[in-house]
Amino acid sequence: MKIANLFTAAIAPIILAGCATVAGESVSENTVLFENFENFDKNCGANCVVPEETSAVSEENALSGGKSLVVDTRKSKRQYPLALSILSPKFEKGYAYKLTFKYSTPEIDGGKTPTFFVYMCYGKTSNTRDAVLGAQKNTLLFKTAKDSDTLTATFLAQADGERKIEITSAGGGVLKIDDIKIEKLPMPKYAWLFEDGAFKYFRRPPMSGKGFNDADPALSIPREKFCPFIDKYGQYMHRNWKNKILTDADLKTRLAEEQNFEKKLGAIPNRDKYAGLIDPDRKYAATGHFRAQKIDGKWWLITPDGNLFWSHGIDCVGATAPTIITNRGEYFDDVSDKKYEKTAYWSRLLEGKFQTYNFYLRNIDKKYGDDAKNYNAVAPRRLRSWGVNTYGAWTKPELLENSEIPFALFTSAKAPKKLESQKKLNAYWQPVPDYFDENFEKLTLEAVAKSARLMNSPYCVGVFVDNELPWQTETLVLPAAILSCKADQPAKIEFKKMLEKKYGEIEKLNAAWNSKYAGWDDFLAKADFVPKTKSGKADMLKMERKFYEKYFRTCRKAVKRVAPDTLYLGCRLAWTNELVEKSASKFCDVISYNLYRDDVSAFKLPKNAKDKPVIVGEFHFGNQDRGVFGGGLRACATMPERIEKYNTYVLSAVENPIIVGAHWFQYYDQPTTGRVGDGENYSVGFVDIADTPVYEAVEAARKIAEEMYATRLSDERKVKITEQKTITY
Repeated sequence: MKIANLFTAAIAPIILAGCATVAGESVSENTVLFENFENFDKNCGANCVVPEETSAVSEENALSGGKSLVVDTRKSKRQYPLALSILSPKFEKGYAYKLTFKYSTPEIDGGKTPTFFVYMCYGKTSNTRDAVLGAQKNTLLFKTAKDSDTLTATFLAQADGERKIEITSAGGGVLKIDDIKIEKLPMPKYAWLFEDGAFKYFRRPPMSGKGFNDADPALSIPREKFCPFIDKYGQYMHRNWKNKILTDADLKTRLAEEQNFEKKLGAIPNRDKYAGLIDPDRKYAATGHFRAQKIDGKWWLITPDGNLFWSHGIDCVGATAPTIITNRGEYFDDVSDKKYEKTAYWSRLLEGKFQTYNFYLRNIDKKYGDDAKNYNAVAPRRLRSWGVNTYGAWTKPELLENSEIPFALFTSAKAPKKLESQKKLNAYWQPVPDYFDENFEKLTLEAVAKSARLMNSPYCVGVFVDNELPWQTETLVLPAAILSCKADQPAKIEFKKMLEKKYGEIEKLNAAWNSKYAGWDDFLAKADFVPKTKSGKADMLKMERKFYEKYFRTCRKAVKRVAPDTLYLGCRLAWTNELVEKSASKFCDVISYNLYRDDVSAFKLPKNAKDKPVIVGEFHFGNQDRGVFGGGLRACATMPERIEKYNTYVLSAVENPIIVGAHWFQYYDQPTTGRVGDGENYSVGFVDIADTPVYEAVEAARKIAEEMYATRLSDERKVKITEQKTITY
């Protein structure tokens, strides 16, 4: 039976059985709910509810037993359509409960991977949620990327009573599900770990995301014995892992191991001084600067010497990050050396001045001793050995001075005025700037000019101007916000000029917009009207485009005035929409995106954008088995999983004809207890907090570096590459 034929239209929901007979499934006395969909027709319970028009029980390729539930949320018009509600029995406050179920994706639209969310809710409403142990914001997100898998979600009952567990999807997709089971866990001791305020000033707690393991011995440690949980090296104390530092002598041992490791690697053959490909059959114009060129349908960067180049980079090289120690001194075993303590004055996490501590620097001093003053020489040696050919954004400035490794420089535009809108806008890192501020162009030129010498270096691949600006993800939101501003807002004044030029008389605007402005001054004064007419929306889109183009034109002008031959790499797009991207394609030499995805093989520019190359400014995957709690924006449970995902991603980027590079975020693991600004604590480094390379990541990067040119060229003239073998250190 084909899935497309499973679904029938109806009004009433289906009530699925909750007293199924269990065959071959281990159900203990602690099992409070089990549903395998085998006795659906008997309707002997009311534990699982799904909308009939989007679901059916199918015998085709059942995940377990003879039947599975199949849900097609594409048929719903909701933004987050419901896949399934599980109505569970009464739970006891303070106890943990484990939800498991088998799932698969029998169909994925257009190659897209549907995203599903699991919510654990008090009672029968969705308003108040239990703590999903290890999940951010009490919500478990899972991508159904594998053909089949098992999901496990453990949650803490924060009140007595019934629960409704909802599974919803983002946009829509097809989900097959089976063997839903909820078990009570006899371990209430760890409840305190998930209480509000148990941990301050860092994003991911010790039992976080895919790092949560209900068998972790730390779960049985009472609060009064859990602290301190950070040792003198900045590492988590309640877990051991490969290459963890236990003594000062271990630091010296790791140094000797790394030196031995690097000796065995040697240089990658057939590379110019910029790590571009030396191939006599593939020689191009040498201009003395990096440039972009499309060759045989694929975009490439070209080195100053005229050779093919693909940017294989790492962000934040050498840039260590302190962590907050104010108001949480009990966390740390030893922060006695005041040399590494500093006063700070800004964080999203607390107000006023506070103290920070830099464990990285202390570890570096202990590791290198008198040679620590020459530590800046370590990073370029490492990157050459690893096959990483580009310093990415926010690399330590000292490393870029007289650099012999290509680098992507980062700088920022300056708009002193912000958009003072009455409408809420996406503005995570900063308020939305007003690029029609009369000082924007002058101040941006001054800011960019400060990096003139580096920008004109032959090793400068290009210049990023800004990062993850607060662009809106949907069109028309920005111009509506501009209309809600006060009369003196520069962007609103520019909007008026544009309309005045088009319509001349206010009556003509009123006719087109169905508005009631008394005059052009009244247009500026009113802040509560947004046109709904076709003409009005067209004018709003024109203004939105004008806003974006003002930004990109100004930034390009500044870069080219300071360094005419240097590539302008754009603003590292994160939140965006098609108008932003099309505007970027008009002015950028290379468009930059921060793309946190499983792969980028299908990534492309929007229709009607100009044909331009793309560089990935950020991506990562973070493991959670080596002491740092956060798995990053693409979390993994273990290091092998992280390496597998890294290989898949970079290979997909290398093979994508428009992508000319991808930069990993970031060089170091973030502090175990979070960086100062926002508490990020992700296990995403090529180097850990004790300055030990993550050798699995290094070996993967080296192999990529050896093979990437041959892979991208993909023809009979592939460069011969010696097979890379794992090196023992």
